[in-house]
Amino acid sequence: MRIASFGPYKSLICFVLCCFAELVILENYANMERAERREKLKSMTVRDSMTLKYHCMLCNKPFKRADHVYTHLEIVHIQVPAYKCDFCDRSFCTKVYLITHIKRKHAVQKQEQIMFDCLQ
Repeated sequence: MRIASFGPYKSLICFVLCCFAELVILENYANMERAERREKLKSMTVRDSMTLKYHCMLCNKPFKRADHVYTHLEIVHIQVPAYKCDFCDRSFCTKVYLITHIKRKHAVQKQEQIMFDCLQ
């Protein structure tokens, strides 16, 4: 069995402390520009040279593509609510979560909106 690597960090303690520091830095993540966000996410991703998989530095979960790690970081660890519901005050981390919410909670309102838009 292969021992997990901690990227550029020497030990698990260094790894955990640096990850915690990253989360503190990301407190203002929602206010950052897209390019700045991407750079922060890249710094929280490690690529395994043997399996060629990307890993989340916070939970070591493996992914085939780097952008999947970025999405994982935003949803699971950073929890940025980027998608707002037009029918209530809730917001969601992904568009899929928003669409699911609208289908479950606002189906009647959505139908009324579609019918109203057609009449205009």
